Amino acid sequence: MSHYQILIKSITKRIPTTIESNITKEEIEIAVDEYPFGIALEIENKNNSNPEENIRKWANILNLDIEKAYRLYWDDKYLELCKSQNIEVFKHVLFDLPKPEVIE
Repeated sequence: MSHYQILIKSITKRIPTTIESNITKEEIEIAVDEYPFGIALEIENKNNSNPEENIRKWANILNLDIEKAYRLYWDDKYLELCKSQNIEVFKHVLFDLPKPEVIE
Protein backbone atom coordinates (compact mmCIF):
# COMPACT_ATOMS: atom_id res chain seq x y z
CA MET A 1 0.00 0.00 0.00
CA SER A 2 1.41 3.41 -0.95
CA HIS A 3 1.86 6.31 1.48
CA TYR A 4 -0.90 8.05 -0.44
CA GLN A 5 -3.36 5.21 0.16
CA ILE A 6 -2.40 5.01 3.84
CA LEU A 7 -3.06 8.74 4.25
CA ILE A 8 -6.46 8.50 2.56
CA LYS A 9 -7.48 5.58 4.80
CA SER A 10 -6.20 7.39 7.88
CA ILE A 11 -8.18 10.56 7.11
CA THR A 12 -11.41 8.74 6.22
CA LYS A 13 -11.20 6.72 9.45
CA ARG A 14 -11.03 9.96 11.44
CA ILE A 15 -14.38 11.22 10.20
CA PRO A 16 -17.06 9.90 12.54
CA THR A 17 -19.95 8.33 10.64
CA THR A 18 -22.37 10.73 12.27
CA ILE A 19 -20.39 13.64 10.83
CA GLU A 20 -19.49 12.00 7.53
CA SER A 21 -23.07 12.22 6.31
CA ASN A 22 -23.08 15.95 7.11
CA ILE A 23 -20.09 16.86 4.93
CA THR A 24 -21.40 18.77 1.99
CA LYS A 25 -19.81 20.71 -0.84
CA GLU A 26 -21.38 23.78 0.72
CA GLU A 27 -19.20 23.44 3.84
CA ILE A 28 -15.75 22.11 2.91
CA GLU A 29 -13.82 20.24 0.27
CA ILE A 30 -11.03 17.88 1.27
CA ALA A 31 -8.38 17.01 -1.29
CA VAL A 32 -5.25 14.91 -1.04
CA ASP A 33 -2.62 15.65 -3.64
CA GLU A 34 0.59 13.74 -4.26
CA TYR A 35 3.53 15.87 -5.36
CA PRO A 36 7.02 14.60 -6.21
CA PHE A 37 8.26 16.11 -2.92
CA GLY A 38 5.40 15.08 -0.62
CA ILE A 39 1.70 14.53 -0.03
CA ALA A 40 -0.60 17.44 0.76
CA LEU A 41 -3.96 17.37 2.48
CA GLU A 42 -6.06 20.42 1.67
CA ILE A 43 -9.17 21.50 3.51
CA GLU A 44 -10.86 24.19 1.47
CA ASN A 45 -13.60 26.28 3.00
CA LYS A 46 -16.79 26.45 0.93
CA ASN A 47 -18.78 28.32 3.57
CA ASN A 48 -18.27 32.07 3.27
CA SER A 49 -19.35 32.80 6.82
CA ASN A 50 -16.33 32.57 9.16
CA PRO A 51 -13.94 30.49 7.02
CA GLU A 52 -11.19 30.37 9.69
CA GLU A 53 -13.58 28.85 12.23
CA ASN A 54 -14.85 26.32 9.68
CA ILE A 55 -11.33 25.16 8.75
CA ARG A 56 -10.33 24.91 12.43
CA LYS A 57 -13.48 22.88 13.16
CA TRP A 58 -12.63 20.33 10.45
CA ALA A 59 -8.95 20.20 11.34
CA ASN A 60 -10.07 19.41 14.88
CA ILE A 61 -12.53 16.72 13.71
CA LEU A 62 -9.72 15.12 11.66
CA ASN A 63 -7.33 15.41 14.61
CA LEU A 64 -4.90 17.56 12.60
CA ASP A 65 -2.58 20.15 14.16
CA ILE A 66 -3.53 23.37 12.37
CA GLU A 67 -0.38 25.04 13.71
CA LYS A 68 1.61 22.77 11.35
CA ALA A 69 -0.50 23.84 8.37
CA TYR A 70 1.09 25.48 5.36
CA ARG A 71 -1.21 28.27 4.22
CA LEU A 72 0.35 29.15 0.87
CA TYR A 73 0.18 27.37 -2.47
CA TRP A 74 2.22 24.20 -2.85
CA ASP A 75 4.22 25.90 -5.60
CA ASP A 76 5.43 28.26 -2.87
CA LYS A 77 6.21 25.33 -0.58
CA TYR A 78 8.23 23.70 -3.37
CA LEU A 79 10.27 26.89 -3.86
CA GLU A 80 10.79 27.26 -0.11
CA LEU A 81 11.96 23.65 0.25
CA CYS A 82 14.31 23.88 -2.76
CA LYS A 83 15.92 27.06 -1.44
CA SER A 84 16.34 25.69 2.09
CA GLN A 85 17.85 22.41 0.79
CA ASN A 86 19.94 24.00 -2.00
CA ILE A 87 18.13 22.05 -4.74
CA GLU A 88 17.63 23.32 -8.28
CA VAL A 89 14.13 24.68 -8.96
CA PHE A 90 12.44 23.26 -12.06
CA LYS A 91 9.58 24.90 -13.91
CA HIS A 92 7.80 21.54 -14.19
CA VAL A 93 8.04 19.45 -11.03
CA LEU A 94 8.34 15.83 -12.10
CA PHE A 95 8.83 12.65 -10.10
CA ASP A 96 12.10 11.73 -11.87
CA LEU A 97 13.88 15.08 -11.22
CA PRO A 98 15.91 16.00 -8.14
CA LYS A 99 13.47 17.15 -5.48
CA PRO A 100 13.45 18.46 -1.92
CA GLU A 101 12.09 16.55 1.05
CA VAL A 102 9.43 17.68 3.46
CA ILE A 103 11.13 17.55 6.85
CA GLU A 104 9.26 17.98 10.11
